[in-house]
Amino acid sequence: DGFAPKKATTEGVPGILKRAAVGYVCRKGLKPESPSQDDFCIFHTKFATLVGVFDGHGPYGHHLANYVQEILPREFLQSQHFKQNDVEKALKDAFAATQKRCLESQEERGFDCSLSGTTATMAFVRKNVVQLGRTYIANVGDSTGILARKAVAGKVFTWEQLTRVHRLSDDEEKQRVEESGGEVKRLDGDLPQRLFLKNQLYPGLINSRSLGDTIGTSCGVISDADVRRIEFREKELFMLICSDGAARQLDWVCFLERG
Repeated sequence: DGFAPKKATTEGVPGILKRAAVGYVCRKGLKPESPSQDDFCIFHTKFATLVGVFDGHGPYGHHLANYVQEILPREFLQSQHFKQNDVEKALKDAFAATQKRCLESQEERGFDCSLSGTTATMAFVRKNVVQLGRTYIANVGDSTGILARKAVAGKVFTWEQLTRVHRLSDDEEKQRVEESGGEVKRLDGDLPQRLFLKNQLYPGLINSRSLGDTIGTSCGVISDADVRRIEFREKELFMLICSDGAARQLDWVCFLERG
């Protein structure tokens, strides 16, 4: 089965909301000739959790996703801003530093960033002594984060999308790439809008932000992360970070709520 889980695990007891837990599933897509280009990272302690999801694209996308899942958390945790408790600044700087590392490491790591890149969504969850939860989430691209909260009564959950989807369907993102010289159009028989160099049929990107994609950067693609801080006191909630857009994550929310 080409869509069978590559990896799947959970930490915690049955009933994901009964205590702090982390779970992950990684599945290969339906293209037998292509490697899985998804990757992830998890660092979990009783004081804080750092998780990330990375969805590569292009001929070297799987290498870039793997490289970024190694480098981005390290750049974040070793940042002077992180040590000074400025988490938002540390996240922004970590994305910028990781983009620089991707470009500098191409020959050494055996990948080419010209027509390849990866999304990156990373969340840092911290719990302090007064039981106030604080989550920071940063992203480039369309790997989406969702926070689900249990309602006051019953088993119903409400949810909110935490991340902005950086696609060309976003008017602000589209305007930026067009002002940078990019051409946005939808090809015959294709569904999404794609980004091209003027009068060319490449790079054909769907996302307007990513790590890598040096040809895309020449026509408006950027690696600047959107960063958001969320504070909460609820005990019964959970977060999903997934690599395939908002529609699929709604299915995951329903699945986990029933579980």
